[in-house]
Amino acid sequence: MPAKMTSDILSVANMMKTDEERVNYLRQNPSKAVRELLRHNFNKDIKFLLPEGRPDLKEDEFNPRRGFIEGVDDGATLNYEVRKLYLFIEGGHPTLTSVKRETLWIELVNSLHPSEADDLWHMKDKKLQEKYDKITHLVAYNSFPEYLRQPEPEPTRDSQGRFTSTKKTKKKKAKK
Repeated sequence: MPAKMTSDILSVANMMKTDEERVNYLRQNPSKAVRELLRHNFNKDIKFLLPEGRPDLKEDEFNPRRGFIEGVDDGATLNYEVRKLYLFIEGGHPTLTSVKRETLWIELVNSLHPSEADDLWHMKDKKLQEKYDKITHLVAYNSFPEYLRQPEPEPTRDSQGRFTSTKKTKKKKAKK
């Protein structure tokens, strides 16, 4: 049986009612592609060396490759192609030129199913939450804690828009 596509797994998890159900579903349907999409999306240390957004391609240039047999999709899957993501991040492949990197990216995206390619575009810009709004950093962390850092709490602001400070304890002076 072929592996489920990332878009199928993430959309089903996104439709669930509670975060606990989402976490359990993601744990029951582990795939390397889903883990890597979530890790690359929520890890602030991973920086993509690709231009922001989607390129302005003509319709005939941006056609994901379809299968040769009618009704059968024998194109690549993200579960297999996820191993190439190191080529597109900072520190991944130092001798790769930006033109070659962008060409490889377009080839990768064109080889995938359109829904998986869309997930990849969102992940690259760290905007996967726009497509799957209920898959938060906390849900991803609770699903795969060995792959993600714990989310940091958002700083709070007071009524005037200033950040509230945390009270620091003063050190006691040592008696002589």
